[in-house]
Amino acid sequence: MITGRALVTRATDIIGRAVALSLAESGFDVALQIDGDEASETDDLLAQIRSKGRKAAVFELSLLDPDTVAILIDQARDVLGGDITVLVNNAAEYAQDGMDSATADSFDAHIAANLKTPFLLTKSMEAQKLPVGEDGTGEPTPSGLIVNIIGQQVGKATTAHLTSSMAAAGLVALTRSSALELAPGVRVNAIAMDHSVREVRELQSQTVDPWLATRPFEPPNPQEIVEALTFFLKTPVVTGQVLSVEGRKKFV
Repeated sequence: MITGRALVTRATDIIGRAVALSLAESGFDVALQIDGDEASETDDLLAQIRSKGRKAAVFELSLLDPDTVAILIDQARDVLGGDITVLVNNAAEYAQDGMDSATADSFDAHIAANLKTPFLLTKSMEAQKLPVGEDGTGEPTPSGLIVNIIGQQVGKATTAHLTSSMAAAGLVALTRSSALELAPGVRVNAIAMDHSVREVRELQSQTVDPWLATRPFEPPNPQEIVEALTFFLKTPVVTGQVLSVEGRKKFV
């Protein structure tokens, strides 16, 4: 199982928090990226991570600034004292739009948050040149893992989330392509949800799509995300895969 130091983006939302605590429980020091309006929520999370005997550091910054994103992993390495071996791309935005309401700005916003940022952080992981281990039989073993959290429908068309769905599809492509390019040192996988926790209450009250307005939404269980992440941590031969944690629609 991979060990070392982890970076979790949007670490104070319900998924990011559960992931960060799980990684600390598994022996990782954890870097937490948060947005400016989330700073008040970090003290308890930091205390819980440190109570497990792990280092923790907070990076309060916008992931929409590519120059800042480009140096985030280097900053986390410096503070935690070594290479970042696990990256969990959890931060994303999901505003509703369709063909009539989508604009160049909504397209750019979703691509920037949901695809460009994971792409830049993936490049930074690759730039660390993590060492490749050996399993005793001559087979290489990875020392790094990237997990992209996709909190949007992928594999099923929707009229309510056009540009965010396009970005989600791009993140699937990034997952699979970078898994090939970063092998064997770093594995890249994704966890796909039907809708992110951030969307659930909003979707229940909106009528952009009648099906969405009447559907009895339930937010993803954070423990299911944690268990999916643990599976990827413990399976050194699995890369380039997208694991769906919801059973209402088949992921294709």
